[in-house]
Parts: sequence; C-alpha cells; structure tokens
Amino acid sequence: MPIPTVSPANTPEKLTFTTAGNDKEYDGNTTGSVTYGALQGIETVPGVGGAPGVQDTVTLNSGSVSWSFGNANVKRDPTDNSAVAKTLSRTNDIFLDGSDAGNYTIDQPSAITAKITPKTATARGITIASKVYDG
Repeated sequence: MPIPTVSPANTPEKLTFTTAGNDKEYDGNTTGSVTYGALQGIETVPGVGGAPGVQDTVTLNSGSVSWSFGNANVKRDPTDNSAVAKTLSRTNDIFLDGSDAGNYTIDQPSAITAKITPKTATARGITIASKVYDG
C-alpha cells in the first residue's frame, strides 16, 4: 500500500508597515491624512550560481483610502488648553499590489490619531491712533 503524501498549505506571509497620522491646522473640514512606512517582511528569492537574489514584487496600495476626523474642531486638553490628538477613521481597505501580492497579507491599520491645531488669526485694517504722553 503506497504512503500518501501531504503537501503543506501555502499560507500567505504577513507583512507589516507603520502608519502615522499627520497633524493639520484647522480648516473647517474633517479630512485627515496618514503617512505609510515601507512594507517589512518581503521575501527575497536566492540567486543561483552567485547571482544576486530577487525580491518579491509587492507594494502597498492605499489609493482608494481616505481618512477623516469625527468633526472639524480642535480638541483641547482641559488642563492647559493645548491641542490633543483625535482618532482618524478609515474608508476602504488598504491592499497589496504586485505580481507576488497573493503570497502576502497585511493587517488594516487602526487607532491612528492626529491633531487639528488652532488656526492663527491675522488682524488687518487696524489703525492705532497716536497720542501725546500726558503723564
């Protein structure tokens, strides 16, 4: 009786990347933005006969993702009135592109925060009258 062979399942490798919410000055809207770091953990196929290895072709695709704050207002710390971070919400998923993307997975980012800072007000058209010192 022949011994059955079992092929191991090809489980996709999990890649990681960093994310950072970008602070913005108050502009009256809820649009936010996030910066993404490079993908970590992409495999390199060893070269043959001393040739250099070739890294799998995988890129992060965040083109259809948008980030937003729950409201457009500056959130302030009640103790010192400074601007504090707010949570950004994501629409759509980030996904992987490239000829080897099917061999990998990623976790969707969550708990990304950034600040909406107060807008600096500029006064214009103010005239200060001169006055002679009168003691």
